[in-house]
Amino acid sequence: MTQQDDTEQTHESLLRDGWERRSVVDPDQADELRWMHDQVGREVHFEPLVPADLGPACGACASTICGSYLTLYTRPKRGETP
Repeated sequence: MTQQDDTEQTHESLLRDGWERRSVVDPDQADELRWMHDQVGREVHFEPLVPADLGPACGACASTICGSYLTLYTRPKRGETP
């Protein structure tokens, strides 16, 4: 199984569990984003960014960027409606 296969499986699993992919973020912003989403009743989950997340247009730069960014997923907090 390739890293892209693992990433796709993780993404599909998160979607089945009610998570929505929101954006790619700098790890320095993670705490602030977690707090902001918490204030509006959303859970936050971060996954490491991998080259497959960026697509072919990013080329060789993708592997450099991926080591320093995260993919942000959110969902309504359990027991709360969206």
